[in-house]
Amino acid sequence: NTAAYKALMTVIIALKIDVIAVGNGTAGIPCAHFVLRVLKDLPQNRSPFQPSVKLAVVPETGASRYSVSQLAAAELPNLSAEYRGAVSIARRLQDPLAELVKIDPKSLGLGMYQYELEPRHLERGLREALEWCVAKVGIDLGSPHLGIPLLMAAPGLCR
Repeated sequence: NTAAYKALMTVIIALKIDVIAVGNGTAGIPCAHFVLRVLKDLPQNRSPFQPSVKLAVVPETGASRYSVSQLAAAELPNLSAEYRGAVSIARRLQDPLAELVKIDPKSLGLGMYQYELEPRHLERGLREALEWCVAKVGIDLGSPHLGIPLLMAAPGLCR
């Protein structure tokens, strides 16, 4: 589509975009091919302060669940579920842990055997794994992505 091509080219140049995140879902490959075609045709000497634009393929796991959640509606009240999902995918590139803690771990596609476990054992194991990850990575209190879900995943903080 010529209009979409021109629009993306214009946005990349006007906003000095340096990374474009594309989800790895069903439409991910054709979307990535389209973006790569636009990137290939970008002027090479746009600005000495603007390096070449990169494409990142980001896992979409759980994005659709998050996009229709109460948390997503509270965070992004002026966006539809489709746009909330897109924002979630882009945020995963910026701060994956801060974004993934917003999703119920059972919605992350952990494998076909997760449903054979007793729900309370699964829930406890997933919560402990999440707390371990947050403890290992740490929390940047200055991050614009800092939120209640990330703080709730930190071990030792009261819920």
